[in-house]
Amino acid sequence: MTRQNREAPEHERGRRGSIPQRLAAVPGVIVLARILKNHLDGIRQRLHLGSYRIDGVTHLHKNIDESVTYVVDVFEDYLRYGGIEKEAIEGKKVLEIGPGDSLGVALLMAGLGARQVVSIDRFFTYRDPTRERQILARLVDAACPVAKARMKGCLDGENRIVGDVIGYIPDLPIERAFEEVGRTRFDYIVSRSVLEHVSDIDETYASCRTLIEDGGLMIHKVDLSNHSTIEPHPLQFLTYSQRLWGAMSSNISRVNRARWPQHRVSIERNRFTIERFVATKLLEIAQVRSIRPRLRSPFREMTDEELRICGFHIACRAV
Repeated sequence: MTRQNREAPEHERGRRGSIPQRLAAVPGVIVLARILKNHLDGIRQRLHLGSYRIDGVTHLHKNIDESVTYVVDVFEDYLRYGGIEKEAIEGKKVLEIGPGDSLGVALLMAGLGARQVVSIDRFFTYRDPTRERQILARLVDAACPVAKARMKGCLDGENRIVGDVIGYIPDLPIERAFEEVGRTRFDYIVSRSVLEHVSDIDETYASCRTLIEDGGLMIHKVDLSNHSTIEPHPLQFLTYSQRLWGAMSSNISRVNRARWPQHRVSIERNRFTIERFVATKLLEIAQVRSIRPRLRSPFREMTDEELRICGFHIACRAV
């Protein structure tokens, strides 16, 4: 029998879906698989198996050009959504939450004259040292003369981060960062696709308020979407009870499920004013309404307009 006869036509395979998608349609399969993975990860952590995590890896499957473009885009998003002129970074202290597998953003901040850039991660993210040095070198090459000189001062002859301007601290959740960074207070706090993974958003924003100067600015990009690609509805993860979700996610960095209204309340409670909010991803209202009968509390009490927000950029001022 030929390969062509063994395989269904492409349009039929599309209708049937992939094997994971078909398995996901079986009641309970997704829940069971996630619980098992969560427990296995818990065992791995308790036994200290492995020195790094693959969560937060961005550059492993990008070429150098793509990686450099990504780093620059992230950096420029912070300036744009924060309404920050480049000159305003000079002499300031910046805290970057969750840099992942590159310190490129921190290097660009140093190029603008930041006095200190501290990058913290909840765990040590896998990185390719050779690729990272190539990314940093390319960022330096593309910089203007003044920024280039500052950036070179943060690198050794092999383009590795050195000196006191840029610091990297892994295995440090934002919730307990203040004591670990020497009780430093920062002028800017930034993150991208991180706050959806923290254990407690209220503790996170409270920690940010402790870590930031009065009048300082924090800028975050938050992805509220379900990170699963096999569940049939984008809000299916809001149909599980909190206890069940804990059994599925307590040992891994799966999303915390906090919605925009919960972020807004916590931000304001922790003495920040919202200067800019831009939704980055919106569901159709019909999609929200189609799953509303299955939603668990507190999600069922939220409006359709609130639930359709699946991502946002935000800039908040400490008051």
